[in-house]
This record gives sequence, structure tokens and C-alpha cells, in this order.
Amino acid sequence: MLGRKTPRSTRKTFLRLIQFFGPYRWAFLAVIILAICSTLTETFSPAILGQATTLIADGLQHGASQAGLDASAFDFDQIEGIILTCASLYLVSGIVRYFQDFILSRTVSKTIADLRQAMQIKLNRLPISRLDSLSNGEILSRAINDVENIARTLQQNISQAIISITQFICVTIMVLSLSYKIGGMMVLSVFIALFVVSRLTPITQRLFADRQRLQGRLNDLIEEDYNGQMEIKAFNQEDYH
Repeated sequence: MLGRKTPRSTRKTFLRLIQFFGPYRWAFLAVIILAICSTLTETFSPAILGQATTLIADGLQHGASQAGLDASAFDFDQIEGIILTCASLYLVSGIVRYFQDFILSRTVSKTIADLRQAMQIKLNRLPISRLDSLSNGEILSRAINDVENIARTLQQNISQAIISITQFICVTIMVLSLSYKIGGMMVLSVFIALFVVSRLTPITQRLFADRQRLQGRLNDLIEEDYNGQMEIKAFNQEDYH
């Protein structure tokens, strides 16, 4: 069985994959916009909710200064307005997140369908000699497992990457507005984490490639030795399997 080869240029491979997004670019753009809107509402809602906490704390201090806790010390109308505003923002965020996941799921499904169609066309164009040099397990592993991994990665990582970047920018702005020292420590910790991840990523990529290679061998064994029992017996190859 031929081993899997790592692409010579990950960037070129990624650009080839991006070509399949072309027919659905507006859908992906909608997903990006919805993810940004949802993240913005979720990020700034706690800051608005904090205003209600400030009003309650001021009421407690005012009541303590008056040697008694009076209901008039609390501005319940303003507190109620802040709570309703936060509830509305969280509701809008949930609705936006639902449509984001819905559009992304449908778009990724269509993109993977186009990728499978292109793979089928490519397999039909391959010469018989090339197909004979590959085992059925290897072909099935590439046509099923690898494509499923691409679909799962697109489904999970596209929205997560957009949400993480937007959330990082918003949280950084909020923290810096409160304390530049804490904000500086947060930014420094993020860069340290990025440095560590950049060192671990090549290792995980090699381990992932090894896992896919072993999975291909397992599929090869199942397809050739177990599903192909009739062919093995027909050609008297039991001693070799």
C-alpha cells in the first residue's frame, strides 16, 4: 500500500480547497457577519449587566448611610430596564447563533458534496494501472475518512475561529479600558500561548498523519481480508491472508 504523502505546500493545498467555496461565498460571508454580531452581543452584555450591579451596590451603600435599608434607595425602574436589555441581547445572540449554525451546516454540506463529486470525476479519469497500484482500503480511506475530516473541520473551526478572534478583540478593548496593566498581562499571555501552540502544531500534524495512515491500513485490512473472502477463496489465496 502506498503511504500518504504530506502536501509540499500547505498554502497551495488550502487555496485549492478554497476554490470549492466560490459558489457559496455569500453564504460564508453571511456566516462571518452573523458570528461577529453574535459575539459582540455576548461580549458586551456583561458590561451592561454590570450597570445593574452598580445600581444595587449604590443602593446598599445609601441605605447603610441612612441607618436602615429602604426600598426607595434602589432605582428598580432603571435596574429592570437594564435586565430587560441584557435579556433581549442574549435572546438576539441565540437567534443569530442559530441561523449562523444553520447556514454554515448547509453550506459546508454543499461544499463537501462538490468535493466528493470532483473526487469521483478524478477517480473515473485515473488509469487502471494507477487504481491497481492502490488497495481498496486506501481508496476508501481517502474518499470517505479524509473527506469526513475536512467536513468536520470546516463545520467546527470556521465559526470558532471567527468567534475567537472577535471575542479576543472585544475583551481586550474592555479590559484595557478598565486597567491597562491587566490588559497588558492578558495580551502577553495570549502571545505566550500562541508561541507554545506554534511549537506543538507540527508535532500534532505528524501524529494526525500517522493516525490517518494507520486508519488507511485498517480499512485496507478490513476491505481486502474480511469483505473479500469470496475472492480470496476463489483464487485459493487463503494461505496469504
